[in-house]
Amino acid sequence: MADVVEKKMTRFQTDFFDYDKPKIEASEASQFPYLWIVSELHTYMPCLGGFEQDYFNNIRTRYAYADGDDGFSSYLHHSLLKDTDLIFIITEDNIWQATPAQAKGAIKDYTVPVYEKWKALYGEIVPKRVTVKFDLIGLSKLRELIEDCHKHHDDSLMAIFRRFHNMRRVADDHEVLIRYHSHSNEFACIEHYDGEDHMIRHIIFHGWPETGYLTNGSIQIEPKYGWASHT
Repeated sequence: MADVVEKKMTRFQTDFFDYDKPKIEASEASQFPYLWIVSELHTYMPCLGGFEQDYFNNIRTRYAYADGDDGFSSYLHHSLLKDTDLIFIITEDNIWQATPAQAKGAIKDYTVPVYEKWKALYGEIVPKRVTVKFDLIGLSKLRELIEDCHKHHDDSLMAIFRRFHNMRRVADDHEVLIRYHSHSNEFACIEHYDGEDHMIRHIIFHGWPETGYLTNGSIQIEPKYGWASHT
């Protein structure tokens, strides 16, 4: 592995010597194989062998897999992987170079049986979207705000609502509560999962051309009319 790094990496070889090498040396047999990707400036080394434990112990991993994300294939996506990058499969006693297609095959070889094992024991995981609830606002007022957007040929408010609805679920109790504050004409949003509140953001109205741009106590790097989500 050190020879590969010396020949391939032009900078940041510490990625291997400070992180990958100690990780390999400390690994137990159950953690192999690893997928190892070496570029000129960095390395990635996700642990294929640890997938089963992660899948069985982490509901986020199960929901992600049901949604098409195995946690490994993204490393082979064209946005991360260059044609000049090298891909290896590292087992406990061997290392072999793989093509992207072979790497994808190896990922399936280790993830699909885990999914099938869970399915046989507990049933299939069905992908679910986050539950979105509204508070302190009636249907008529909500329609009024959406229709006001339509009059201005604007879809910003519905786009934000859809974005919350399309979030990937990470727990059985995962939901987003969108609470309307009529005195300031804005929404406060709370993300809830694992029995706790984890995220608070606001949906703020920035006015229309005929009324002028409104900050409403917030900052937009690129000021736009309509509604925007702010953390």
